[in-house]
Amino acid sequence: MNTWKEWIFTTDHKRVGVLYLIGSLAAFGVAGIMALLMRWELTSIGPTLTSNPSTYNVWLYAHGAVMILGFQIPALTGFFANY
Repeated sequence: MNTWKEWIFTTDHKRVGVLYLIGSLAAFGVAGIMALLMRWELTSIGPTLTSNPSTYNVWLYAHGAVMILGFQIPALTGFFANY
């Protein structure tokens, strides 16, 4: 049976690819939560969740950055390059 240390410190390309995919799915979850918060903020006029209007812009920028840098690039790297 495999232990977590064998997965964390592995040099096997298939396991590294699986770890890339797991990390990218975690980033997808974080970006999804940001998307839900942005949608919730847009449900009514004026601030709903935030007291500062620039917080929405931060969520928008962070959502885009996490989707590109945290989900898409590691997912493509993990699938095509490693696995």
